[in-house]
Amino acid sequence: MSFQGCTGTGKTFAAQTIVKNLYKAEKSKYVHWFKATEVFTREDKVKDYQDQVRYYIKRNLRLCPHQLFVFDEVEDMPEGVLDALKPFVDFAGPEEDVEYRKAIYILLGTSHHSDIKLIKNLYLLDNTYYQLGSLNQQNFVSLHKVTDL
Repeated sequence: MSFQGCTGTGKTFAAQTIVKNLYKAEKSKYVHWFKATEVFTREDKVKDYQDQVRYYIKRNLRLCPHQLFVFDEVEDMPEGVLDALKPFVDFAGPEEDVEYRKAIYILLGTSHHSDIKLIKNLYLLDNTYYQLGSLNQQNFVSLHKVTDL
Protein backbone atom coordinates (compact mmCIF):
# COMPACT_ATOMS: atom_id res chain seq x y z
CA MET A 1 0.00 0.00 0.00
CA SER A 2 1.13 3.50 -0.63
CA PHE A 3 -0.27 6.64 0.97
CA GLN A 4 0.98 9.87 -0.62
CA GLY A 5 -0.05 13.41 0.20
CA CYS A 6 0.87 16.72 1.73
CA THR A 7 1.79 17.05 5.38
CA GLY A 8 -1.26 16.76 7.62
CA THR A 9 -3.47 14.78 5.22
CA GLY A 10 -3.65 11.71 7.47
CA LYS A 11 -1.16 9.27 5.95
CA THR A 12 0.33 8.29 9.31
CA PHE A 13 -3.13 8.25 10.87
CA ALA A 14 -4.32 5.85 8.16
CA ALA A 15 -1.35 3.55 8.77
CA GLN A 16 -1.92 3.69 12.54
CA THR A 17 -5.60 2.86 12.03
CA ILE A 18 -4.63 -0.18 9.97
CA VAL A 19 -2.25 -1.26 12.76
CA LYS A 20 -4.92 -0.81 15.46
CA ASN A 21 -7.48 -2.79 13.52
CA LEU A 22 -5.20 -5.64 12.49
CA TYR A 23 -3.20 -6.00 15.70
CA LYS A 24 -5.75 -4.65 18.23
CA ALA A 25 -3.14 -2.34 19.73
CA GLU A 26 -1.29 0.86 18.86
CA LYS A 27 2.06 -0.91 19.15
CA SER A 28 2.90 -4.49 18.34
CA LYS A 29 6.05 -6.54 18.00
CA TYR A 30 4.74 -7.43 14.53
CA VAL A 31 4.70 -3.81 13.31
CA HIS A 32 7.92 -2.16 12.16
CA TRP A 33 8.31 1.55 11.31
CA PHE A 34 11.24 2.81 9.25
CA LYS A 35 11.52 6.59 9.13
CA ALA A 36 13.79 7.52 6.23
CA THR A 37 15.24 10.64 7.83
CA GLU A 38 16.36 8.59 10.85
CA VAL A 39 17.33 5.24 9.33
CA PHE A 40 18.34 5.83 5.70
CA THR A 41 20.39 8.98 5.92
CA ARG A 42 23.37 8.46 3.60
CA GLU A 43 23.31 8.23 -0.20
CA ASP A 44 26.55 6.20 -0.23
CA LYS A 45 25.07 3.40 1.92
CA VAL A 46 22.26 2.19 -0.38
CA LYS A 47 23.66 -1.35 -0.74
CA ASP A 48 24.10 -1.62 3.05
CA TYR A 49 20.56 -0.34 3.63
CA GLN A 50 19.16 -2.84 1.12
CA ASP A 51 20.98 -5.71 2.84
CA GLN A 52 19.79 -4.52 6.27
CA VAL A 53 16.17 -4.23 5.13
CA ARG A 54 16.21 -7.69 3.50
CA TYR A 55 17.81 -9.28 6.56
CA TYR A 56 15.42 -7.52 8.97
CA ILE A 57 12.32 -8.51 7.01
CA LYS A 58 13.41 -12.15 6.59
CA ARG A 59 14.35 -12.45 10.26
CA ASN A 60 10.97 -11.12 11.40
CA LEU A 61 8.97 -13.15 8.89
CA ARG A 62 10.63 -16.31 10.19
CA LEU A 63 9.12 -15.53 13.59
CA CYS A 64 5.66 -14.79 12.19
CA PRO A 65 4.53 -14.27 8.58
CA HIS A 66 1.86 -11.73 9.57
CA GLN A 67 4.13 -8.71 9.96
CA LEU A 68 3.51 -5.13 8.89
CA PHE A 69 6.35 -2.90 7.66
CA VAL A 70 5.84 0.86 7.33
CA PHE A 71 8.34 2.97 5.40
CA ASP A 72 7.77 6.62 6.25
CA GLU A 73 9.11 9.66 4.36
CA VAL A 74 9.98 7.49 1.35
CA GLU A 75 10.72 10.58 -0.73
CA ASP A 76 13.73 11.20 1.52
CA MET A 77 15.22 7.72 1.07
CA PRO A 78 18.32 7.38 -1.05
CA GLU A 79 17.41 6.10 -4.49
CA GLY A 80 17.40 2.31 -4.62
CA VAL A 81 16.65 1.47 -0.97
CA LEU A 82 13.10 0.42 -1.77
CA ASP A 83 14.43 -2.02 -4.37
CA ALA A 84 15.09 -4.30 -1.39
CA LEU A 85 11.32 -4.87 -1.17
CA LYS A 86 10.97 -6.37 -4.65
CA PRO A 87 11.57 -10.01 -3.65
CA PHE A 88 8.99 -9.68 -0.88
CA VAL A 89 6.18 -8.31 -3.05
CA ASP A 90 6.70 -10.82 -5.86
CA PHE A 91 4.26 -13.66 -6.33
CA ALA A 92 6.81 -16.16 -5.06
CA GLY A 93 6.23 -19.03 -2.71
CA PRO A 94 7.97 -19.51 0.60
CA GLU A 95 11.75 -19.36 0.49
CA GLU A 96 14.05 -20.68 3.20
CA ASP A 97 10.97 -21.49 5.29
CA VAL A 98 9.90 -17.84 5.12
CA GLU A 99 6.41 -16.93 3.92
CA TYR A 100 6.56 -13.49 2.31
CA ARG A 101 3.04 -13.21 0.95
CA LYS A 102 1.30 -12.70 4.29
CA ALA A 103 3.22 -9.55 5.22
CA ILE A 104 1.94 -6.04 4.57
CA TYR A 105 4.11 -3.17 3.33
CA ILE A 106 2.97 0.44 3.64
CA LEU A 107 4.84 3.33 2.01
CA LEU A 108 4.18 6.84 3.30
CA GLY A 109 5.37 9.98 1.57
CA THR A 110 4.61 13.53 0.60
CA SER A 111 3.72 14.25 -2.98
CA HIS A 112 3.35 18.02 -2.87
CA HIS A 113 6.33 18.26 -5.18
CA SER A 114 7.52 16.20 -8.13
CA ASP A 115 10.03 13.81 -6.61
CA ILE A 116 11.72 11.66 -9.25
CA LYS A 117 13.17 9.20 -6.72
CA LEU A 118 9.79 8.52 -5.15
CA ILE A 119 8.01 8.11 -8.46
CA LYS A 120 10.73 5.82 -9.80
CA ASN A 121 10.80 3.62 -6.69
CA LEU A 122 7.02 3.29 -6.52
CA TYR A 123 6.80 2.61 -10.25
CA LEU A 124 9.42 -0.14 -10.05
CA LEU A 125 7.64 -1.82 -7.14
CA ASP A 126 4.17 -1.48 -8.65
CA ASN A 127 5.32 -2.47 -12.12
CA THR A 128 7.08 -5.59 -10.83
CA TYR A 129 4.02 -6.51 -8.76
CA TYR A 130 1.49 -6.02 -11.54
CA GLN A 131 3.58 -7.61 -14.27
CA LEU A 132 4.13 -10.72 -12.20
CA GLY A 133 0.51 -10.72 -11.10
CA SER A 134 -0.87 -10.58 -14.62
CA LEU A 135 1.53 -13.30 -15.74
CA ASN A 136 0.45 -15.55 -12.90
CA GLN A 137 -3.23 -14.87 -13.55
CA GLN A 138 -2.74 -15.61 -17.21
CA ASN A 139 -1.00 -18.89 -16.44
CA PHE A 140 -3.70 -19.79 -13.93
CA VAL A 141 -6.46 -19.12 -16.47
CA SER A 142 -4.74 -21.09 -19.24
CA LEU A 143 -4.15 -24.04 -16.90
CA HIS A 144 -7.81 -24.17 -15.92
CA LYS A 145 -9.33 -23.36 -19.27
CA VAL A 146 -12.08 -25.69 -20.44
CA THR A 147 -11.63 -26.27 -24.16
CA ASP A 148 -13.95 -29.17 -24.89
CA LEU A 149 -17.63 -28.79 -24.07
